[in-house]
Amino acid sequence: MNLVEEGPGAEERVAPGELPGVPGRPTVAELAGAFTGRVERPRLTAGYRWALGVGLVAALAMPAVYAALVVMLGWGLFWGAGSWMAWARTASGGALGAGIRTGLLVVGMGLGLFVLGALLRPFVVRSRRRRSGLALSPVSEPLLFAFVHMVCDAVGVSRPARVEVDCRMNASVRFLGEGVGRGADDWVLTVGLPVVAGLSLPAFAGVLAHELGHFGQGWAMRACWVIRGLNEWLEGAAGRGGADGVLDRWSGDSPAAVHHGVLGLLRFGLGISNLMVGTVVAVGRLVNRQLLRQMEWNADRVQIRLVGSDVFEATFRRLTVLAEVRRDAYRQLGLDHAQGRALPDDLPGALVRLADAVPEEKIERWCERRLARSEDFMDAHPSDASRLEQARSMAAPGVFRQGSEARVLFSNFEILSRQATVLHYREDLRLPVE
Repeated sequence: MNLVEEGPGAEERVAPGELPGVPGRPTVAELAGAFTGRVERPRLTAGYRWALGVGLVAALAMPAVYAALVVMLGWGLFWGAGSWMAWARTASGGALGAGIRTGLLVVGMGLGLFVLGALLRPFVVRSRRRRSGLALSPVSEPLLFAFVHMVCDAVGVSRPARVEVDCRMNASVRFLGEGVGRGADDWVLTVGLPVVAGLSLPAFAGVLAHELGHFGQGWAMRACWVIRGLNEWLEGAAGRGGADGVLDRWSGDSPAAVHHGVLGLLRFGLGISNLMVGTVVAVGRLVNRQLLRQMEWNADRVQIRLVGSDVFEATFRRLTVLAEVRRDAYRQLGLDHAQGRALPDDLPGALVRLADAVPEEKIERWCERRLARSEDFMDAHPSDASRLEQARSMAAPGVFRQGSEARVLFSNFEILSRQATVLHYREDLRLPVE
């Protein structure tokens, strides 16, 4: 069975009435019957509106400010060169004075051009493209697509153009391709298979509702996409390995004072460039994280209203355990690979087995530790304690109840997990596995 989306037929949608029942798996009718209502979209708070307004302004202003810095520096060099040459020709001082002025002109122009080149580097360096997950076909995974569509309808958002899976401990939504979305359904849902393997169906429905709740925040999603993309673009082009790396290679072992003096001057110019880039990035990061915090609050309310406050809290506990065992397991993966031992061929399944073996007292310690963390102004997410407090205060019963495991939605979860595991080893962990 082909689990990965291929060919023109992959875009077909399978009607619920066409899905045959499979022993041990719920039918589409049973899943639909587990929804007792729709989720009312949360009202936007004053804090959310303020953060969204600032985010939209920053998304428009940051590229313009950076471009203005480049243009102003280029014009300043052009104007300064003309003024300096006129001064060099008319000023007194004889041949010695003219030589000093010419030297100052060469050094000043060289330093200015170096700074301008460092600022222009993001325009010519291609940013790293985000790796996509395995794209699923509605033909081979009809129950999963039917369930995703039910959750979309319940929370009042459009259906995704594409559903992907990977081996990360996360779920996310993003715009299709490299843009900010051309239409209402121009977006991609990505689900981490360790999340699917480790959660019940109600908990998984809540995770989907949370991510779909993000996509209901269209303008905020676009503002975050622009700011984050600009930050990654600037940081990637201005980071180590760029101009810094070139200067490191030029430095070599030469003892010449002139050689080191020139390099010191270039490093000074690069420092100026990095300061300008870093200021733009810092402002973008601050604005983006404040907006993301408000988006998380809003998406949490969608999740709580769909599955209820008790399922929300149970999901927090389960994801805490999975995250902790994942951290320890990844350390062991590195050791096993270095020593030539075989790695798990089904990483999501291995993580769930480790999580199921954790004693209750250890789970309590992990949860208490996470709940004790204070909320930082620069965090992209609210603190776990405040999120649980919101869930308990809402005391929502939820509109979806079903007792299955999330993995029953997939036609052949084990095969898909093995495919995703191999890609995860190769592309995320850079482990050359067969």
